[in-house]
Amino acid sequence: MEDWDDYRLFLAVMRQGSFAAAARSAGVSQPTISRRMARLQQRLRLVLFEHSGHQAAATPQAQALLESLEQMEGAALSLQRHVEGRISAVEGEVVVTTTEGLACAWLAPRLPQLRAAYPELRVVVRVANTRLDLLRRESDIALRMGEPASPQLIGRKVGRVHCGIYAAPGYLRAHGLPQTLADLSTHQLIDGIGEIADFPQIRQLRGLLSADRAVTASNSADVQRALAR
Repeated sequence: MEDWDDYRLFLAVMRQGSFAAAARSAGVSQPTISRRMARLQQRLRLVLFEHSGHQAAATPQAQALLESLEQMEGAALSLQRHVEGRISAVEGEVVVTTTEGLACAWLAPRLPQLRAAYPELRVVVRVANTRLDLLRRESDIALRMGEPASPQLIGRKVGRVHCGIYAAPGYLRAHGLPQTLADLSTHQLIDGIGEIADFPQIRQLRGLLSADRAVTASNSADVQRALAR
């Protein structure tokens, strides 16, 4: 099947009894339903609906397709329940790799809740600025900022990190507080090197500040934060 979403909308039409009701239940417009059903009929080379005025009646071919799709839907739901049942009995060891900052600020506060839900699960947190190779099973899960490094990996957004530009109070007293982004060109920079040099926030900071303004650098975000205090 080329596009399951067309079949999902077809099921909505058959169950709701009309294009208009299906559009409301699916959260799309009625013209979208009409367009998608026309596309589905063309792709399958079947007449699924016979139109009379503003009404569309399902044909015997549509009823036959409905039976097949409901069987597929039932099998999919059965598989989902089976998978969820296995998940409910999760046990063993899972290795999560992430940076020290994300481990402390985001992951660690959530682990007690995970342990309560899955008491037989043992979580190993591997702190590293380098990206471990998940395809070679160096880690099971990677908690990182940005997109997965390989199209073979599945990524899911779990949160948003807010980044800012910070300075020590003593530095601001000596050099003044920048009022605009243009003012940053006259200020000093704590640069990121090594493994963290390609972090999204480091790349963005370099776009705002000239590299020759870097007066110190570190491969640790925690050290950078300490230097800016």
